[in-house]
Amino acid sequence: MIIQKWTGYCGIFCNIPKKGRGMIWLLSCFQNGSESRLPDEHQEITTEEFSVIIIADPHVAQAGEYEERLRMTVDWINTHKEEEDIAFVAVLGDVGWGEGLVLAHEALEKLDVPYIPIIGDNEVHFGDEERFFTIFEGAYTQAQEWCSDWNDSFSVVWNPEHEQDSSFGNFSCLFRNTRFYGLDWASRHSGSILGEMGDLHDFDGGSLDWFRQELITDEESSSPIFLFTHIPMYVNGGAFDIYEMATLEELLASYSDRLISNFAGHYHSDSYNELDLYDLVVVDAIWDDKIRFQKLTISQTGTEFSFSRELITLD
Repeated sequence: MIIQKWTGYCGIFCNIPKKGRGMIWLLSCFQNGSESRLPDEHQEITTEEFSVIIIADPHVAQAGEYEERLRMTVDWINTHKEEEDIAFVAVLGDVGWGEGLVLAHEALEKLDVPYIPIIGDNEVHFGDEERFFTIFEGAYTQAQEWCSDWNDSFSVVWNPEHEQDSSFGNFSCLFRNTRFYGLDWASRHSGSILGEMGDLHDFDGGSLDWFRQELITDEESSSPIFLFTHIPMYVNGGAFDIYEMATLEELLASYSDRLISNFAGHYHSDSYNELDLYDLVVVDAIWDDKIRFQKLTISQTGTEFSFSRELITLD
């Protein structure tokens, strides 16, 4: 097993903007896993720390190698859940379709920690859009038990862009004072290059409409925000065009002091981009080459917040 680690940031969240990040970082960061100093040696402050495993693109279409690679990933998580303080698993789309959707569900159900899946474009392309949410309904129901302040949008709505009903799946939850959003930007186009692009679904009942309303309900909070998506949230082929990204940036600008990272899949490779509003971390697919995924570790001590991420490669 190979592990590469990147240390994150820490500080006190406030509403005074700072160029490039929108946060004021006042306290020392975690270095090589050591804890930051307490502001007062006589003050006892409880530190809460947990990890989230983030996997992307299992691509399980039938029994065979891809299913086995997902099961190997599940086995690693179960084996290391205690020592790594794993709280839950995020699965960033292209999980499975056809026969493989059931097999992927069976494999993920063997996790000893909760998990939350996000739909990808391939589930839509292969006609399993609505079936995806039906099969994973239990995972979302369980998430409401271990997440506080859970809200979601799993519904069938009229899609005026395609003049048909579409199923969308978005969620928001607060876990130990950190806010996580799962956003459905997968295109409902099929059989064209547009099917690989992101789509905001900017209409009543669509993903952007839900996200906008959910942010408003959370605007008084100071909790840091992580965004889980299948489609990376930036301008590129297979992501968003400049107009859609401008819409997202306008929406998110007011929350720049809280936004940390967008973890996304879709590209079948690892990459990192420091954007104006947040860091974009693209997570490699587990179906091809070596099995690689990310571990996000979050630590909070009083008003101090820090995080680190590790790229884990299984032999």
